[in-house]
Amino acid sequence: MANFSHIGTLYLIFAVFSGLLGTAFSVLIRLELSAPGIQFLNGDHQLFNVIITAHAFLMIFFMVMPSLVGGFGNYLVPVMVVYPPLAGIQSHSGGSVDLAIFSLHLSGVSSLLGAMNFISTVLNMRAGGLTIFVTAILLLLSLPVLAGAITMLLCDRNFNTSFFDPAGGGDPVLYQHLFWFFGHPELSHHMYAVGLDVDTRAYFTAATMVIAVPTATAYGGSLRFTAPMLYVLGFIALFTIGGLTGVILANASMDIAFHDTYYVVAHFHYVLSMVMFIGVNITFFPQHFLGLSGMPRRISDYPDAFAGWNAVSSFGSLVSLLATVLFAYIVYDIYANGKVVKANP
Repeated sequence: MANFSHIGTLYLIFAVFSGLLGTAFSVLIRLELSAPGIQFLNGDHQLFNVIITAHAFLMIFFMVMPSLVGGFGNYLVPVMVVYPPLAGIQSHSGGSVDLAIFSLHLSGVSSLLGAMNFISTVLNMRAGGLTIFVTAILLLLSLPVLAGAITMLLCDRNFNTSFFDPAGGGDPVLYQHLFWFFGHPELSHHMYAVGLDVDTRAYFTAATMVIAVPTATAYGGSLRFTAPMLYVLGFIALFTIGGLTGVILANASMDIAFHDTYYVVAHFHYVLSMVMFIGVNITFFPQHFLGLSGMPRRISDYPDAFAGWNAVSSFGSLVSLLATVLFAYIVYDIYANGKVVKANP
Protein backbone atom coordinates (compact mmCIF):
# COMPACT_ATOMS: atom_id res chain seq x y z
CA MET A 1 0.00 0.00 0.00
CA ALA A 2 1.38 3.40 -0.99
CA ASN A 3 2.44 5.77 1.74
CA PHE A 4 0.29 8.90 1.86
CA SER A 5 3.36 11.15 1.64
CA HIS A 6 4.40 9.39 -1.57
CA ILE A 7 0.96 10.04 -3.07
CA GLY A 8 1.20 13.70 -2.10
CA THR A 9 4.66 13.87 -3.66
CA LEU A 10 3.34 12.47 -6.96
CA TYR A 11 0.61 15.11 -6.98
CA LEU A 12 3.16 17.85 -6.31
CA ILE A 13 5.55 16.61 -9.01
CA PHE A 14 2.73 16.56 -11.54
CA ALA A 15 1.63 20.04 -10.43
CA VAL A 16 5.18 21.41 -10.81
CA PHE A 17 5.44 19.93 -14.30
CA SER A 18 2.09 21.43 -15.29
CA GLY A 19 3.07 24.76 -13.72
CA LEU A 20 6.27 24.88 -15.76
CA LEU A 21 4.32 24.25 -18.97
CA GLY A 22 1.76 26.89 -18.00
CA THR A 23 4.55 29.34 -17.20
CA ALA A 24 6.09 28.73 -20.62
CA PHE A 25 2.75 29.54 -22.25
CA SER A 26 2.39 32.71 -20.17
CA VAL A 27 5.86 33.91 -21.19
CA LEU A 28 4.96 33.29 -24.83
CA ILE A 29 1.80 35.36 -24.36
CA ARG A 30 3.72 38.25 -22.83
CA LEU A 31 6.42 38.09 -25.52
CA GLU A 32 3.73 38.45 -28.18
CA LEU A 33 2.28 41.43 -26.30
CA SER A 34 5.65 43.03 -25.54
CA ALA A 35 5.16 45.54 -28.36
CA PRO A 36 2.44 46.50 -30.85
CA GLY A 37 2.26 44.54 -34.10
CA ILE A 38 3.25 40.99 -34.95
CA GLN A 39 6.00 39.53 -32.75
CA PHE A 40 6.24 35.73 -32.56
CA LEU A 41 2.93 34.20 -33.66
CA ASN A 42 2.82 35.55 -37.24
CA GLY A 43 -0.47 37.33 -36.59
CA ASP A 44 -2.34 34.08 -35.83
CA HIS A 45 -5.01 35.37 -33.42
CA GLN A 46 -6.59 31.92 -33.14
CA LEU A 47 -3.31 30.40 -31.97
CA PHE A 48 -2.92 33.24 -29.46
CA ASN A 49 -6.32 32.43 -27.92
CA VAL A 50 -5.56 28.70 -27.89
CA ILE A 51 -2.33 29.41 -25.96
CA ILE A 52 -4.30 31.51 -23.43
CA THR A 53 -6.81 28.68 -22.93
CA ALA A 54 -4.04 26.10 -22.57
CA HIS A 55 -2.30 28.35 -20.02
CA ALA A 56 -5.53 28.65 -18.00
CA PHE A 57 -6.27 24.91 -18.08
CA LEU A 58 -2.75 23.96 -17.02
CA MET A 59 -2.56 26.47 -14.19
CA ILE A 60 -6.01 25.92 -12.64
CA PHE A 61 -6.95 22.30 -13.28
CA PHE A 62 -3.50 20.72 -13.46
CA MET A 63 -1.36 22.89 -11.17
CA VAL A 64 -3.39 24.71 -8.50
CA MET A 65 -5.94 21.96 -7.79
CA PRO A 66 -3.53 18.98 -7.81
CA SER A 67 -0.99 20.82 -5.64
CA LEU A 68 -3.24 22.46 -3.04
CA VAL A 69 -5.81 19.68 -2.69
CA GLY A 70 -4.11 16.52 -3.93
CA GLY A 71 -0.54 17.33 -2.92
CA PHE A 72 -0.82 19.15 0.39
CA GLY A 73 -4.09 17.37 1.22
CA ASN A 74 -2.52 13.90 0.99
CA TYR A 75 0.52 15.15 2.87
CA LEU A 76 -1.23 16.96 5.72
CA VAL A 77 -4.62 15.31 6.30
CA PRO A 78 -3.16 11.96 7.48
CA VAL A 79 -0.83 13.89 9.80
CA MET A 80 -3.66 16.00 11.22
CA VAL A 81 -6.01 13.05 11.64
CA VAL A 82 -3.25 10.95 13.04
CA TYR A 83 -3.30 8.73 10.05
CA PRO A 84 -20.14 28.45 -25.23
CA PRO A 85 -19.80 29.89 -28.50
CA LEU A 86 -16.03 29.86 -28.93
CA ALA A 87 -16.05 26.20 -27.94
CA GLY A 88 -18.64 25.39 -30.62
CA ILE A 89 -18.02 22.97 -33.47
CA GLN A 90 -17.97 25.89 -35.92
CA SER A 91 -14.97 27.52 -34.25
CA HIS A 92 -13.09 24.30 -33.42
CA SER A 93 -14.04 21.50 -35.78
CA GLY A 94 -11.19 19.19 -34.83
CA GLY A 95 -10.83 16.91 -31.87
CA SER A 96 -8.71 19.24 -29.74
CA VAL A 97 -11.60 20.75 -27.77
CA ASP A 98 -13.21 17.32 -27.31
CA LEU A 99 -9.93 15.99 -25.91
CA ALA A 100 -9.65 19.03 -23.65
CA ILE A 101 -13.16 18.34 -22.35
CA PHE A 102 -12.21 14.71 -21.78
CA SER A 103 -9.12 15.83 -19.84
CA LEU A 104 -11.38 17.91 -17.58
CA HIS A 105 -13.56 14.85 -17.04
CA LEU A 106 -10.52 12.83 -15.95
CA SER A 107 -9.31 15.67 -13.73
CA GLY A 108 -12.80 15.99 -12.23
CA VAL A 109 -13.06 12.28 -11.49
CA SER A 110 -9.68 12.32 -9.75
CA SER A 111 -10.73 15.35 -7.71
CA LEU A 112 -14.02 13.68 -6.74
CA LEU A 113 -12.24 10.51 -5.62
CA GLY A 114 -9.72 12.59 -3.70
CA ALA A 115 -12.51 14.58 -2.04
CA MET A 116 -14.28 11.37 -0.97
CA ASN A 117 -10.97 10.07 0.38
CA PHE A 118 -10.44 13.20 2.52
CA ILE A 119 -14.05 13.23 3.79
CA SER A 120 -14.03 9.56 4.80
CA THR A 121 -10.60 9.90 6.41
CA VAL A 122 -11.57 12.94 8.49
CA LEU A 123 -14.92 11.49 9.56
CA ASN A 124 -13.39 8.17 10.58
CA MET A 125 -10.24 9.45 12.24
CA ARG A 126 -11.27 12.64 14.03
CA ALA A 127 -14.03 15.22 14.34
CA GLY A 128 -14.62 17.69 11.54
CA GLY A 129 -13.24 21.22 11.53
CA LEU A 130 -10.40 20.93 9.04
CA THR A 131 -10.28 23.41 6.18
CA ILE A 132 -9.52 20.57 3.75
CA PHE A 133 -12.71 18.85 4.96
CA VAL A 134 -14.83 21.84 3.97
CA THR A 135 -12.97 22.16 0.67
CA ALA A 136 -13.57 18.48 -0.08
CA ILE A 137 -17.32 18.87 0.53
CA LEU A 138 -17.42 21.90 -1.80
CA LEU A 139 -15.58 19.92 -4.47
CA LEU A 140 -17.98 17.02 -4.05
CA LEU A 141 -20.92 19.37 -4.58
CA SER A 142 -19.56 21.53 -7.38
CA LEU A 143 -17.55 19.20 -9.63
CA PRO A 144 -20.58 17.19 -10.84
CA VAL A 145 -22.11 20.47 -12.03
CA LEU A 146 -18.98 21.25 -14.07
CA ALA A 147 -18.96 17.70 -15.40
CA GLY A 148 -22.59 18.08 -16.49
CA ALA A 149 -21.85 21.40 -18.20
CA ILE A 150 -18.91 20.13 -20.23
CA THR A 151 -20.81 16.91 -21.07
CA MET A 152 -23.64 19.03 -22.46
CA LEU A 153 -21.06 21.04 -24.42
CA LEU A 154 -19.64 17.77 -25.77
CA CYS A 155 -23.12 16.74 -26.90
CA ASP A 156 -23.68 20.11 -28.59
CA ARG A 157 -20.44 19.65 -30.52
CA ASN A 158 -20.90 16.03 -31.59
CA PHE A 159 -24.50 14.85 -31.23
CA ASN A 160 -26.53 17.76 -32.64
CA THR A 161 -28.06 18.83 -29.32
CA SER A 162 -28.69 22.50 -28.53
CA PHE A 163 -28.17 22.98 -24.81
CA PHE A 164 -26.13 26.16 -25.35
CA ASP A 165 -26.82 26.97 -29.02
CA PRO A 166 -29.42 29.76 -29.46
CA ALA A 167 -30.09 28.58 -33.02
CA GLY A 168 -31.64 25.42 -31.59
CA GLY A 169 -33.36 27.02 -28.61
CA GLY A 170 -30.43 26.71 -26.22
CA ASP A 171 -29.08 29.31 -23.85
CA PRO A 172 -25.36 30.19 -23.81
CA VAL A 173 -25.83 32.03 -20.50
CA LEU A 174 -26.78 28.66 -18.95
CA TYR A 175 -23.23 27.47 -19.57
CA GLN A 176 -21.89 30.50 -17.72
CA HIS A 177 -24.16 29.78 -14.75
CA LEU A 178 -23.11 26.12 -14.62
CA PHE A 179 -19.41 26.94 -15.00
CA TRP A 180 -19.38 29.67 -12.36
CA PHE A 181 -21.29 27.44 -9.94
CA PHE A 182 -18.07 25.43 -9.97
CA GLY A 183 -15.69 28.38 -10.24
CA HIS A 184 -17.06 30.82 -7.67
CA PRO A 185 -19.47 30.69 -4.73
CA GLU A 186 -20.84 34.13 -5.60
CA LEU A 187 -21.60 32.94 -9.19
CA SER A 188 -23.01 35.86 -11.12
CA HIS A 189 -20.56 38.55 -10.10
CA HIS A 190 -18.76 37.61 -13.33
CA MET A 191 -21.95 37.99 -15.35
CA TYR A 192 -23.13 41.58 -14.94
CA ALA A 193 -22.70 42.16 -18.67
CA VAL A 194 -25.07 39.39 -19.81
CA GLY A 195 -28.28 41.28 -19.03
CA LEU A 196 -29.15 40.44 -15.42
CA ASP A 197 -31.99 42.44 -13.91
CA VAL A 198 -31.30 45.21 -11.39
CA ASP A 199 -32.32 43.24 -8.29
CA THR A 200 -30.14 40.27 -9.24
CA ARG A 201 -27.14 42.52 -9.84
CA ALA A 202 -27.72 44.23 -6.48
CA TYR A 203 -27.83 40.87 -4.70
CA PHE A 204 -24.61 39.57 -6.23
CA THR A 205 -22.87 42.90 -5.59
CA ALA A 206 -23.76 42.60 -1.89
CA ALA A 207 -22.79 38.90 -1.75
CA THR A 208 -19.37 39.61 -3.23
CA MET A 209 -18.81 42.51 -0.85
CA VAL A 210 -19.48 40.19 2.10
CA ILE A 211 -16.86 37.73 0.85
CA ALA A 212 -14.29 40.53 1.02
CA VAL A 213 -14.70 40.81 4.82
CA PRO A 214 -11.49 39.49 6.41
CA THR A 215 -11.93 36.10 8.05
CA ALA A 216 -8.54 35.67 9.68
CA THR A 217 -5.64 37.76 10.94
CA ALA A 218 -2.03 37.33 11.97
CA TYR A 219 -2.32 40.22 14.47
CA GLY A 220 -1.01 39.23 17.87
CA GLY A 221 0.71 36.15 16.53
CA SER A 222 4.35 35.27 17.07
CA LEU A 223 5.96 35.23 13.64
CA ARG A 224 9.38 33.91 12.69
CA PHE A 225 10.53 35.36 9.39
CA THR A 226 11.91 32.18 7.89
CA ALA A 227 11.82 31.53 4.14
CA PRO A 228 8.42 29.74 4.23
CA MET A 229 6.90 32.57 6.31
CA LEU A 230 8.19 35.16 3.83
CA TYR A 231 6.41 33.25 1.05
CA VAL A 232 3.23 33.22 3.13
CA LEU A 233 3.40 36.97 3.84
CA GLY A 234 4.10 37.67 0.18
CA PHE A 235 1.07 35.60 -0.81
CA ILE A 236 -1.11 37.44 1.72
CA ALA A 237 0.02 40.79 0.28
CA LEU A 238 -0.73 39.67 -3.29
CA PHE A 239 -4.07 38.16 -2.26
CA THR A 240 -5.05 41.36 -0.46
CA ILE A 241 -4.40 43.46 -3.57
CA GLY A 242 -6.43 40.99 -5.62
CA GLY A 243 -9.22 41.14 -3.05
CA LEU A 244 -9.35 44.93 -3.16
CA THR A 245 -9.62 44.97 -6.96
CA GLY A 246 -12.26 42.26 -6.61
CA VAL A 247 -14.37 44.62 -4.51
CA ILE A 248 -14.14 47.19 -7.30
CA LEU A 249 -15.20 44.60 -9.88
CA ALA A 250 -18.04 43.54 -7.57
CA ASN A 251 -19.71 46.89 -8.25
CA ALA A 252 -22.11 46.05 -11.08
CA SER A 253 -21.91 49.51 -12.66
CA MET A 254 -18.10 49.58 -12.70
CA ASP A 255 -17.86 45.97 -13.85
CA ILE A 256 -19.77 46.86 -17.02
CA ALA A 257 -16.87 49.16 -17.95
CA PHE A 258 -14.09 46.83 -16.76
CA HIS A 259 -15.58 43.61 -18.14
CA ASP A 260 -13.13 41.69 -20.36
CA THR A 261 -10.35 44.23 -19.89
CA TYR A 262 -6.88 43.71 -18.46
CA TYR A 263 -8.17 44.99 -15.12
CA VAL A 264 -9.88 41.61 -14.71
CA VAL A 265 -6.70 39.78 -15.76
CA ALA A 266 -4.72 41.67 -13.12
CA HIS A 267 -7.36 40.93 -10.48
CA PHE A 268 -7.51 37.16 -10.78
CA HIS A 269 -3.76 36.74 -11.25
CA TYR A 270 -3.14 38.62 -7.99
CA VAL A 271 -5.60 36.28 -6.27
CA LEU A 272 -4.00 33.14 -7.74
CA SER A 273 -0.31 34.08 -7.64
CA MET A 274 1.42 32.29 -4.78
CA VAL A 275 5.12 32.92 -5.35
CA MET A 276 7.46 35.23 -7.28
CA PHE A 277 6.46 38.43 -5.43
CA ILE A 278 8.55 40.91 -7.43
CA GLY A 279 7.85 39.36 -10.83
CA VAL A 280 4.12 39.16 -10.19
CA ASN A 281 3.91 42.82 -9.20
CA ILE A 282 5.92 43.99 -12.21
CA THR A 283 3.82 41.80 -14.53
CA PHE A 284 0.31 42.40 -13.30
CA PHE A 285 0.19 45.75 -11.51
CA PRO A 286 0.61 47.66 -14.81
CA GLN A 287 -2.30 45.67 -16.20
CA HIS A 288 -4.62 47.60 -13.88
CA PHE A 289 -3.66 50.75 -15.79
CA LEU A 290 -4.19 48.97 -19.12
CA GLY A 291 -7.66 47.89 -17.99
CA LEU A 292 -8.52 51.38 -16.76
CA SER A 293 -7.45 52.65 -20.19
CA GLY A 294 -9.83 50.20 -21.84
CA MET A 295 -7.49 47.58 -23.29
CA PRO A 296 -9.48 44.36 -23.87
CA ARG A 297 -7.98 40.99 -23.04
CA ARG A 298 -7.60 38.03 -25.43
CA ILE A 299 -6.16 40.15 -28.25
CA SER A 300 -2.72 39.60 -29.73
CA ASP A 301 -2.24 43.17 -31.03
CA TYR A 302 -3.12 46.62 -29.71
CA PRO A 303 -2.74 50.36 -30.47
CA ASP A 304 0.52 52.14 -29.69
CA ALA A 305 -1.16 53.93 -26.77
CA PHE A 306 -0.94 50.71 -24.72
CA ALA A 307 2.70 49.95 -25.60
CA GLY A 308 4.38 51.35 -22.47
CA TRP A 309 2.63 49.36 -19.76
CA ASN A 310 2.63 46.21 -21.94
CA ALA A 311 6.41 46.45 -22.22
CA VAL A 312 6.70 46.73 -18.42
CA SER A 313 4.33 43.78 -17.95
CA SER A 314 6.29 41.62 -20.40
CA PHE A 315 9.53 42.48 -18.61
CA GLY A 316 7.91 41.34 -15.36
CA SER A 317 7.08 37.96 -16.91
CA LEU A 318 10.77 37.47 -17.69
CA VAL A 319 11.61 38.34 -14.07
CA SER A 320 9.09 35.68 -12.98
CA LEU A 321 10.66 33.19 -15.38
CA LEU A 322 14.09 33.88 -13.88
CA ALA A 323 12.64 33.44 -10.39
CA THR A 324 11.10 30.12 -11.43
CA VAL A 325 14.42 28.85 -12.78
CA LEU A 326 16.22 29.97 -9.62
CA PHE A 327 13.60 28.32 -7.40
CA ALA A 328 13.88 25.07 -9.39
CA TYR A 329 17.65 25.12 -8.99
CA ILE A 330 17.36 25.71 -5.23
CA VAL A 331 14.99 22.75 -4.88
CA TYR A 332 17.34 20.57 -6.94
CA ASP A 333 20.37 21.68 -4.91
CA ILE A 334 18.60 20.89 -1.63
CA TYR A 335 17.76 17.36 -2.77
CA ALA A 336 21.14 16.73 -4.41
CA ASN A 337 23.53 18.41 -2.00
CA GLY A 338 21.56 19.31 1.11
CA LYS A 339 22.56 18.03 4.50
CA VAL A 340 20.34 15.50 6.24
CA VAL A 341 18.90 17.24 9.29
CA LYS A 342 17.96 15.65 12.58
CA ALA A 343 14.37 14.88 13.46
CA ASN A 344 12.36 17.84 14.76
CA PRO A 345 12.07 17.37 18.53
